Amino acid sequence: MKIVHVSTVHPRNDIRIFKKECRALVEAGWEVHLIVADGLGDELHESIMVHDIGKRSNNRLVRLLINTYHAISTAIKLKPDIIHIHDPELLLFIWRALFRKIRIVYDIHEDMRRQILLKKYIPNYLRKLTSVVFGIVEDGISSKLSALIVPQESMLKHYIEINNECINLPNYVDLNLYPLKRKLFTRPVIFHAGALTNDRGLYNMINLANELAERGDVVVAGRLPKDILPSAIGLIKYMGNLEYSDVLNWYADSNIGVILYNNVGQYHMASAVKSFEYMASSMPILMPNFGEWIEFNMKTNCGINVDVNDAVSISAAVMWLVENPIDAERLGRNGRTCVESEYSWQSVSGRLINLYINLMKENK
Repeated sequence: MKIVHVSTVHPRNDIRIFKKECRALVEAGWEVHLIVADGLGDELHESIMVHDIGKRSNNRLVRLLINTYHAISTAIKLKPDIIHIHDPELLLFIWRALFRKIRIVYDIHEDMRRQILLKKYIPNYLRKLTSVVFGIVEDGISSKLSALIVPQESMLKHYIEINNECINLPNYVDLNLYPLKRKLFTRPVIFHAGALTNDRGLYNMINLANELAERGDVVVAGRLPKDILPSAIGLIKYMGNLEYSDVLNWYADSNIGVILYNNVGQYHMASAVKSFEYMASSMPILMPNFGEWIEFNMKTNCGINVDVNDAVSISAAVMWLVENPIDAERLGRNGRTCVESEYSWQSVSGRLINLYINLMKENK
């Protein structure tokens, strides 16, 4: 079987696309290609052939039309059995592959119709209409595809009604990357890596760092929004963009995880990959006290639900963990146990393999 993954948005070493899905398919014995748009050139890496269509344009319209068309054209030329797309904009030209009877898998990384409501580059008065129109287009095209993949159980209900060949493939962690290590709680060292935006709790973390002051460290890594200077993030220790190996080192050396997302868009859902990374690292988590996060913590007993907008109470929770190291270690151990028994990539990767096998059987 020849499989082509396509993304003009994600980097070539994306955790979900490259390190989990593409690797799993190679291990299954299949020929795997990945099409990206980063300007870094073609390469054969870990038996995965990476095809670079050139650095994506900074102009959104050009990126939407030219880059996506080029990416789908490149995928078709490879004559694959399956094209696996990872960006919603690729739906615009996927019909070209459908006409050629190529099986199409659409990997829906996020609830885009909710996220559109948060996009600042869309005028506020147009966001709701844009979200509705996108939903209609996405549902219409998705119903014609071979299969859909969603990362969260709560998304499954909607999409399985659109296409009954739909599976949930969560963003669980590869346990091989997280060796078991006991945490010490003599001083709080809080680490957060990923997108740094207001919606994803950047200002909540700034307020926490300022409240903790000399009592602990709040360390973040990722790309800051263009309108925020490093000098404006208070007492946070900003590490810039880190390689994943460096992120793993920080997970090993820190002892408390924080997820301080605001209650907007899809952030009420509790299946954030960051939560599983913290759990695999045996860290207790300070997480929101809204949405699915409450039930998630009741099930896993791996942290403390907090008011993400109340830096004083979050700081108090941090210090409670330090002052009660036996309880803190117990919460971290609970999280690690849950990952080992349920929330690892090893426990769900077979779903992807089985989906591909079933698609090939159905079309024989």
